Amino acid sequence: MTVLVFVSMFVIIMFGCALAIALQCPAAGGQAVYRARAMLASINDSLVYNDAAACLLVGIYKDQPMADTTPAMHFTLMPNPANYEVTILFHDLYEGNCHIKITNALGQVKIVQTAGTSQLQHSVDISKLRPGVYFVELEGNITSRSQKLIVIR
Repeated sequence: MTVLVFVSMFVIIMFGCALAIALQCPAAGGQAVYRARAMLASINDSLVYNDAAACLLVGIYKDQPMADTTPAMHFTLMPNPANYEVTILFHDLYEGNCHIKITNALGQVKIVQTAGTSQLQHSVDISKLRPGVYFVELEGNITSRSQKLIVIR
């Protein structure tokens, strides 16, 4: 029971830290803000950020609402839930390579690969992963995105 309480508290603290970063002004916080938002979107995709207000708090004023100019790397995991292999379907062609990182719910990195994004799909062998919830993060040249993956047997 003590371990479960510790893990629960750890997850709550990490969620709070990621949320604190995601709520910062993107013009001040840079890529860390976008990465925190991508991670939180895999848990709760209904979060809304008021960038104009956050930037105003740190003295950055924009006449127009700030637009996210970072090109997003959109992808789909198929199948999800998956058994022994998951295929990453890229929605668009991107330049360069992307780094694939699969982590468990505790943030431990389980799989790291590099994939060429000039093709529309990439398969990953997940046969050594235990059943559970994982996060697949793709990091490209200037953007990163993550999605939840469920492994079943």
